[in-house]
Amino acid sequence: MDGKNYYYGQGRVYLSPWVPGQSTSWRWVGDVSELSVEITHDMAYQKNSLQGRVANTNRFIVGSECKISTLWYERSPENLSLLLYGTNVVRRAQAVTETLQPGIKAGGRYSLENQNIWAIYIPSLTEGIDYLVDTLWGVLEFLKTPIKQPLKVSYKHAGSTSTPLLNQSPVEVSLRYEGINLAENSRPVLVELFRLQFDPATAIDLINNDTALSGMETSADALLDLTRQSTDDFGQFGRFVIINSLDASSLGLLAPLVASAAVGGEITTIYPKKITGE
Repeated sequence: MDGKNYYYGQGRVYLSPWVPGQSTSWRWVGDVSELSVEITHDMAYQKNSLQGRVANTNRFIVGSECKISTLWYERSPENLSLLLYGTNVVRRAQAVTETLQPGIKAGGRYSLENQNIWAIYIPSLTEGIDYLVDTLWGVLEFLKTPIKQPLKVSYKHAGSTSTPLLNQSPVEVSLRYEGINLAENSRPVLVELFRLQFDPATAIDLINNDTALSGMETSADALLDLTRQSTDDFGQFGRFVIINSLDASSLGLLAPLVASAAVGGEITTIYPKKITGE
């Protein structure tokens, strides 16, 4: 056995917004340890009776579905936005004034809207005597119950990117897998799925006691791309491409076609042209 019928894949997964008829930039989703495609069919059967026994005599495919499952490790804002159905909110570093509503009591721990804060000022109160500040998390711990409430808190913060949960509709994307088959001398393999809709994340681990990094299990449905023709080379769901090696035999099928133009000097452009009948 020469191993040419085996597959052991590694590679990168890219996503881009699905926009009919338009090209969009591909975004690498980061470390992905698993990627699989599952294709299922809905079947209908024709049954005939022969000598008292009923058996299937014909089988028809009446519907097809395509799903993918992946395991992501990078919790970038873009990945979280896709899986949490949330629109990222970017806050720039700036000075703000925030109002804490009445009900503050001594011993209480109250959070501000922003984190990584400094230059805190609360009128008529003194830090270290009336309250303490956890600057990283943006939290105030009151040592005394403020007499005048509500409180206005002025401070500066370093900025952040947050992803609200489930505040937008699902976004349809295209997937591109650029991989290599390690079982076949690292031969390149390309898989494209034209129109995907990811399911929302069902679980994201926050506290871990395992020895491995926490991953995000994802799944998506591959939808039919009706903007493509079913008869073309790409299909309507996607395509699996095994890329041929560039060798002497393939190079011999191409001959240079030279076109030149003189615009402020000579410009020469070489186009590949397939040789036929030679």
